[in-house]
Amino acid sequence: MAPTATSPTGVNGIRVRHGHLYFTNSSLGTLNVIPIDPETGNKTGAATVIATGFKAADDLEIDEDVGEAY
Repeated sequence: MAPTATSPTGVNGIRVRHGHLYFTNSSLGTLNVIPIDPETGNKTGAATVIATGFKAADDLEIDEDVGEAY
């Protein structure tokens, strides 16, 4: 999840919803999720890439009503 040689920005844009931390990675052009303990914030599992193909992914918003991330 670190920056690459061609893009100095790694993780960019973080949202926490219902025991999951969602984040974009500008260098990789991905949307990712990590399960976390809602009380402590400690991760409870591995990071998973849930979407790819973004160019300069910068921030995000999650619409829980429709189950979409923007």
